[in-house]
Amino acid sequence: MEQFEPSDEMPLGKQDKGAETMRPGPGGLSLIGDYESHGAFFGHLVVTWIPQERLYKSFWLDRTQPGVSFSTGRWEGEKLVFTGVDESTGKKLAVRDTYSDITPNSFTDVLETGPLGGPMKKILTVKYTRQDSATLQKDPCDAAPMRRDRNACFSQFAAANFWASARSWSSAVRSNNLPRNTTVWIF
Repeated sequence: MEQFEPSDEMPLGKQDKGAETMRPGPGGLSLIGDYESHGAFFGHLVVTWIPQERLYKSFWLDRTQPGVSFSTGRWEGEKLVFTGVDESTGKKLAVRDTYSDITPNSFTDVLETGPLGGPMKKILTVKYTRQDSATLQKDPCDAAPMRRDRNACFSQFAAANFWASARSWSSAVRSNNLPRNTTVWIF
C-alpha cells in the first residue's frame, strides 16, 4: 500500500497500490528497482554500496521532475536511512527515505522532506510485501472497478511514453518472463 499524506497538491492525501521489481545490477554490484504505482506513477532506482566510503549511494528518477535525485544511505540500528537534498522545485529541501520493519518478506519505506536543518514532514509511506511472480495481477488497470476508471488508467499509461522501458519491464513481470534473481514487491 502506498499512502500519501495530505499536502497542498493532495489536500485529502491519497492511497494506491502497485509494485516494485528489484533485480541485481551489472555484476551483482548494485540493485535496480522499477517502481510502478497503479496511479500511473513510474520511477527508477539504482542503489550501490561504496566500500571506500562505507555507505550506499542511491540514484532516483521519475516522470514528475527532470534530472536525478542523489542520496546516501547508512544503517541506523535496524533501519536503512538515505538522506539527500532535492532542488527540483528551485529551492533546497532535505529528503530522508527510511526503510524499516525489514523482514525476508516485507518492509516499510517512509519518505520525509523539510527545510535544510529544519523539521522533517512525512509525505509518503509504502508498505511492501514480497510477491510470487505467478500470482501477480495481469495488468495494473484491471484493479480499476469501473470502466471509466480503467479507461483513465490506460490513458495515463499511454501518456507516459517516456517510460516505455518501464512498461516493457512491467510487461515482463506480468508475463512471468523475469530475469533470474528478480524480486517483485507489491504495495
